[in-house]
Amino acid sequence: MVRISIGKRIRLVRNRAKLSQVVFAERLGVTPATINRYEKGHRLPDSDILNRMVIEFNCNPGWLLAGEGDIESGTSVVPKEGEKSSMPQDIKLSDLITKLEYIYKEGSLDEKIKVRGTIEEVNDAIKSRK
Repeated sequence: MVRISIGKRIRLVRNRAKLSQVVFAERLGVTPATINRYEKGHRLPDSDILNRMVIEFNCNPGWLLAGEGDIESGTSVVPKEGEKSSMPQDIKLSDLITKLEYIYKEGSLDEKIKVRGTIEEVNDAIKSRK
């Protein structure tokens, strides 16, 4: 199985929404240059931006952060008429990190390799910013 970078996953979210980098950036409250840096892997989004992507574009947070599961959360952010959205409005990066820690400790070898790859990807991005 080929692992794609968080930058490519962000690009997939944008392309799935059929938005330009400019419009995508406006919806997230950042500049188009920032979106470009995310997609190229030169910068990582902070937890607030990841949260907005999850909510605004109905993404599975595990997929967005670590490539786990499907791109869609399975829960629509926009409720049907007369319904309330069951999408949590306060998904936190710390919750995703806790999930990654659990998978790394309790998961299969393949899951542990994926988690380690994600951690290495984050470390590389941090090093490149220095």
